[in-house]
Amino acid sequence: MILVSPFLIFKKSFFIFGLSLIILLPITALSQNGSSQIEGKIIDLNTGLPLADVNVVLYSVKDSLLLKGSLTDVNGLFKIPNLFNGKYYIESSFIGYKKERTSTIIIDNKVAVTNIGTIKMIPDILELDEIELVATKKAFKNSIDRKVYNVGQDIMAQSNNATEILNNIPTISVNIDGQVSLRGTSNITFLINGRPSSLMRINSTMALQQIPASTIERIEVITNPSAKYKPDGVGGIINIVLKKDKKLGFNGALIVNARNSKHYNTTLSMNYNTGKTNIYGNYGFRNSTSQKQTGDSRILKDSLGQIEEFYQNDAKAYSKDRSHVFNAGLDYEINDKNHFSISTNFFKGKDKEDSYESTRLTNSEGLLFSEYNSANTEQEDQIEFEISSSYEHAFDEDKILSLNVNYSNYDEKEDFLFLDDFIFPENQSLYTHNAVKKYGPNFDFDMEYSTPIKEGEIEAGYSYELFKDNIDFYTEAKILAENNWEANTDKANLFIFTQQIHALYGTYGNSIGKLHYLAGLRTEQALVSSNLTTLDSIVDNNCFKIYPTLHLSYVLNESQQIQINYSHRVNRADSDEHNPFPDYKDSRTIETGNPKLKPEQIHSVELGYELKKDNYSFIPSLYYRYKFNGFSRVNSIINDSILLQNYVNLSKQEALGVEMVLSSSFGNSVDVNLNFNGYYNVIDASNLGLSESRSAFSWNTKLLTQIHLATDTNFQINTNYRSSRITTQGSRKPSFVFSCGIRQGFFDRKISATLTISDVFNTLRREREINTRTLEQKTTYKRQSQIIYLGFKYNFGQHVNKTPDKIKFDDQI
Repeated sequence: MILVSPFLIFKKSFFIFGLSLIILLPITALSQNGSSQIEGKIIDLNTGLPLADVNVVLYSVKDSLLLKGSLTDVNGLFKIPNLFNGKYYIESSFIGYKKERTSTIIIDNKVAVTNIGTIKMIPDILELDEIELVATKKAFKNSIDRKVYNVGQDIMAQSNNATEILNNIPTISVNIDGQVSLRGTSNITFLINGRPSSLMRINSTMALQQIPASTIERIEVITNPSAKYKPDGVGGIINIVLKKDKKLGFNGALIVNARNSKHYNTTLSMNYNTGKTNIYGNYGFRNSTSQKQTGDSRILKDSLGQIEEFYQNDAKAYSKDRSHVFNAGLDYEINDKNHFSISTNFFKGKDKEDSYESTRLTNSEGLLFSEYNSANTEQEDQIEFEISSSYEHAFDEDKILSLNVNYSNYDEKEDFLFLDDFIFPENQSLYTHNAVKKYGPNFDFDMEYSTPIKEGEIEAGYSYELFKDNIDFYTEAKILAENNWEANTDKANLFIFTQQIHALYGTYGNSIGKLHYLAGLRTEQALVSSNLTTLDSIVDNNCFKIYPTLHLSYVLNESQQIQINYSHRVNRADSDEHNPFPDYKDSRTIETGNPKLKPEQIHSVELGYELKKDNYSFIPSLYYRYKFNGFSRVNSIINDSILLQNYVNLSKQEALGVEMVLSSSFGNSVDVNLNFNGYYNVIDASNLGLSESRSAFSWNTKLLTQIHLATDTNFQINTNYRSSRITTQGSRKPSFVFSCGIRQGFFDRKISATLTISDVFNTLRREREINTRTLEQKTTYKRQSQIIYLGFKYNFGQHVNKTPDKIKFDDQI
């Protein structure tokens, strides 16, 4: 009898089901296809500005039957394709405007496109207040290539930072260190307003904690991006869209938050809009302190697996960080066909951490042969600057050329001071000082042209990126009794990393009846150079690849649709992962990079279904990722007791998962959002001399419940659980967190107060295990996580937000 792997059966079923959809859906769609299309544009009557997200509905004149619907894009344009001969009319509706109805529109299939011109909508000031109390922008929107979560055009977060918002979004998890993961992988590309950002390029975990939550409008999750986006990132793209208030006149908000353990932050946002010109700016200040405890137990063995040594390290750390974030910009509508914008970001941060450690080393018989205490200080100063500009020209309403330029630079200094106070076998105190200076520019240029072709649309463009990193390492030491520093020139080094990427891409989207498709192709030439200046050596690691993408969406009816997406993605090692020179984390831990690391290659497929009703929506998805040339951090022992962490390429890794998002409302009082993600993971690292393939099923779930106690009072509960997960050489233990909070509005919501308690049961911790032939290691990490937040928000200006804010937490797991 032949046994077949359930994983293999599942993969084949996934492939057959997806292939059947690709073959059968176009055949079904062709039998329902009309050949004509209605186009138009919607603007504000008073300002002449285009209106986005206007609801456009097509009716039959004969029986007033609702036939199709659409939404306007950012330029106020809409299209209703695949229509038969007949007589129709359109109704357009938007919050704060009077409903508009067109005259009769006659469709003749001899004319492919019928342009009805411009619809001018009239602001309905008298009804605005009443509408705002019952209508809000939907918290979730599913499109052909992304899922959009509205933090708020009308719903503004008042919590601490962007990390907390991400932790409340389905499909996204945040661990105890603030590291973000999407469907089980932390390898994600972050964008700000659809563009790469220097704030995310250096350290995304730190950058997310510096972005005030109140400045974010929406989060876009793109698990299989189209070819117009860079293919970087195993999990896909998370795009953070910042607010640019479009209300006329002067508006602003001031937010002040404070919590226990000497943490406080404040955000000031201001905006001035004249109609043609929109000027905006945000400033955020953050001061934070935290405490953490760590434990590190190691059993060191020889090549035969016999125990040689026991290592135990226990540490406490106290950290303090202070940061300033400023961003400002200008949008200028030159005329109907030309638009210009410019923006800038500035970040300045200073982090300091003091840690105290005790370390004991014993032999296989338990006899002590080394004991010492350590007092370590780590300080990091960082400055980042970024400026971006864009220009858009419309040759007509459908043909658009856009140009984008981005320049950024950063300067980072890290100082590590280690004091090892040896107790046994002899009393001696040794100081070690390591200094790392990192700096470098980043330049991006994009040019894109979009135009309709027959009934579809094509986008094509060129992208160029230049990224350069300089890492300068210096170290010195002294024996405390001798009181003189001695430079260690053997360990000092200079590493220069340069990466250039040239890319050409094109996408084509269209519809065949109820089938919508978007196909794309991207070619990239990556020129990568690692300059080991100290060794007078240059290692080139160039790569040329083609990245195809395909997105299909089939509309079953007004409330149901099926989607299937595919993309080929890549993960390129950063400068630290390429740098072969040692990075001394402490006296017993060294980390090195690998200049010959090949880029990870990922094939990603997703099959999804969406059901949307008036009071609930259900979105299950089945996804599969195949990764080869994957790299991972491998732990080994050198010089008897030093832990070396090095990056290497794996053979392959596979993940097959299912994700479900259920959102429901119970009357006007309770909103519930339940998310489940489970995946079967297989890691093959046999080419590294490790064990054969390792596999396990992992899952996580989160539940967000918001209760509207009164018009101005909201209560919210968040829970999040992550199961155990396998790694290349071991596993990570489960984690759970529970948080709750309440918000109260005053004076017609011009002022609001928020009180939240994060990690109510103090369960937030991280535990990891490593098991190899020569090393057994267990590490634990616990930080101060029971946090009480008290925040106040004041809205000022000509317009005040009338929609209650959602509550966010500091529940990072």
